[in-house]
Amino acid sequence: MYSDRVLQRVKANIVVPEDIADNPSALVSVRLAADGSRLSARLSMSSGGAGWDNAALRVLARSDPFPRDENGKGPDSFIITFRPND
Repeated sequence: MYSDRVLQRVKANIVVPEDIADNPSALVSVRLAADGSRLSARLSMSSGGAGWDNAALRVLARSDPFPRDENGKGPDSFIITFRPND
């Protein structure tokens, strides 16, 4: 499944800031080019903490380009939820 491949890529690159308490949730909208490169990433819903919000955006930059599906393509866009304890 494509979402599993994206999560595998992202989780390998995530760095949780030391000052994060609990398990805040940040929702990020991502737009991709046909080759899987990231065109944009924007915070759709803040976790309530700038540290975790910024970490979620940084991990997307480190995960670029994103994997393609079995047909060599990727979606135009997707939404991903980030929680430090997931």
